[in-house]
Amino acid sequence: MYSRPHCNLAVLSGLVTDVTIRLLGSGDLLATFALRVPGPNARATSVPVVGCDPPAWRESLDTEGE
Repeated sequence: MYSRPHCNLAVLSGLVTDVTIRLLGSGDLLATFALRVPGPNARATSVPVVGCDPPAWRESLDTEGE
């Protein structure tokens, strides 16, 4: 159907919480964390974020900071 590769991209800004790095059986690293973003009516919404083989800066994520 598609002749070219495609991807979906979302840009979020918020507070990082619950950072977890896991070593998978394949030897790859999996990073997971929650990002708290402003929602409607001044309520926060938590967005789960997952990434395979995250860059080295993942360890410097400021939890509870922007």
